[in-house]
Formats: sequence, C-alpha cells, structure tokens
Amino acid sequence: MVPQPHVDACPQHPTLVPDLAFSVGLFARPAVLPRCPADRLEDWSPGARIGEGGGSEVFAGTCPWDGRPVAIKLLRPELSRRRSLRRAFDQEARIPNLLRCPGMPAILHSGETEGGQRWLVMPLIQGVQLGEILAQPHGDTDALRATVALLRQVARTVGSAHRGGVVHCDLKPANVLVEGGLRAWVVDWGLARVAGASVPGFQAGTVTGTVGWMSPEQARGDEDAVGPASDIWAIGCMLWTLLHGEPPHVHPDPIIALRRTVRARPLGEPPPHLDTVYRGLWRILARCLQPRPEDRFADGTVLADVLQRWLVRTEREGHRPVGSLRQPGRTRWMGVTLPSMASAAALAG
Repeated sequence: MVPQPHVDACPQHPTLVPDLAFSVGLFARPAVLPRCPADRLEDWSPGARIGEGGGSEVFAGTCPWDGRPVAIKLLRPELSRRRSLRRAFDQEARIPNLLRCPGMPAILHSGETEGGQRWLVMPLIQGVQLGEILAQPHGDTDALRATVALLRQVARTVGSAHRGGVVHCDLKPANVLVEGGLRAWVVDWGLARVAGASVPGFQAGTVTGTVGWMSPEQARGDEDAVGPASDIWAIGCMLWTLLHGEPPHVHPDPIIALRRTVRARPLGEPPPHLDTVYRGLWRILARCLQPRPEDRFADGTVLADVLQRWLVRTEREGHRPVGSLRQPGRTRWMGVTLPSMASAAALAG
C-alpha cells in the first residue's frame, strides 16, 4: 500500500478532512477526463432536451462505445463567459470522479465546444426528482419509511463527501434523482465547497445556494461558518417537507425568504397530537434545523446513522402513524402558523 501523507482537518469544521485528490489539483484546468475516443460533444449524439435549469440544459444522448443512454449537460452559451459559472461547471465535472461516493453518479466525460460552451456527460438516470416523492401524502408507516430511507441515502452520500473534504452547498430535492423509487442519486456539485477553500470565481460574502433550502449561515454569506452542517440543514428542510407537504422557508419574495431563514428560531417539542413514529422524526428534523451549525448533526454520516436507527425502531413497532402535520393552505414555520407559500422549485427557476 502506498503511504498517504498526513492532512490536517479543516480548523473550522473538524469532520472535514481534505481528500488527497484535492492536493493534486481539483481546480486545475482542463476539466476533461483522460482522453478517450469520444472527445467531441458530437460523439455523444445529443438528442432531445430532457431538462433545464437556470444555468444549463440537459439533453439525451448515447454512449459511443456501448450504446447506453446518457445525459448531456451543457452550460448555457450566454453564461459561458462568466468566470464563476465556468469554474463551477468545471468543478461539477471533477468532484464525482474524485470522491467516488455511493449515490453520486460518475461523470463519463466532459469538455468544451469550439465555441467555448462547457459540457459534461453522465449516465441517464431513469426516475423522478425527490420533490415529487416528498409532496405525496404518506398514509401509512411503510410509505413514510420508504421516503425516509431515501433521505438516509442522501445523508450517507453527502456524509461520504463531507469526510472527503467536500460540502455540497446546494442540496435540495431538485438535485436528488430517485431511480426506481428505491435509489437516490445526489447531483449538481458545482457550488460545492472544499475544506479550506471557497469555490473559485465567487467573491467573499457571496450568497450561494437556493432560497428555501440554504442554511442561515449561507443566507448571511458567512463563508467561515459554511460546512457539513449546512447540508444537514437542507436535509432537515426535506424532512420538514415530508411531514408538512411544503418547505419551511419559501416565500414569493426571495428577500423575505432569506430574512426568515436568517432569523430562524429553534423548534420546540413535537406537537402533542403526534404519535411516537412522527415524534421521533420531528426530533431529528428539529436537530437538523437548529439555527447554529454547531447544534446540528456533525455531518451526513452521523445523520444517516440516526435515520437508520429510526427506520429499525419503526419497523419493529409496525403501526400506522397517527397525527398528520399536513394542513391544506397552511403550514407551521418555526412555531408560527403562516399562510401557504410558493414552492421552492418556482424560486429556483
């Protein structure tokens, strides 16, 4: 075995230990994998557009050497001139293959067109975004447990990244793809932070993430406080959505949503009408949504273990949960009843 050099943990976040891969140039250019017979975008046979976001479009394609379906992501041409977005896209092309975490799709290839447009290729995941599953009513323990099992997978994936020195920083249901209803894939690592460094191209104090899912420290632009606990907050928002049917902090006005996130207060005890199944899950999400990062779970691996224990306990108890928190048209946010608000997906778009 080749001896590995000693690497100190990040002083702000002790659970973050930079992976050796980052010492060999995570941010070095070019953003392509070793050369293969498919270096050109055209080699991957781009076809129909199957998705789009604020900064990129996704097209169906075909792998040139085995014919399997792939997804081709292209940075929008009008955004390719922005250095921060180019560097984030390059980072997204590198991180999955450097970390090789379960639940993180590999990047098959990446490159740049003659016109300067960045692109990357990953396996085509046949499934739905996690948000569609979180929005569904869960009338029995089995349905609830199945969704919590997916969130445990998300926590395990980002936990592996945390212990490899990376924080996702844009974790949300739209960035989790669920294949066959059973397997969760965490995608879109372009805004990720590496231990001891910020994303190249972004100025200090820049607010990065998605309104409604970002943590209070992200909403404040407090780079020194951003760490694994920031991803824990996002998973807490997903747990909240699972129980309430909608996210906790969204608002049609993103400035108000940011202000509510920054001013978030600790959650109290579970509502008295909930049974032990819901009360246990409430206590987990309440820990995830602590305003101070140091009061949340240390990283995704710790949270995944806690969710696993909840799954084992509820399987043993085996009864229907009592006391829904879903109320049409209204939600509870940090102990205050508020009118129903717009979805995070609308804000993210």
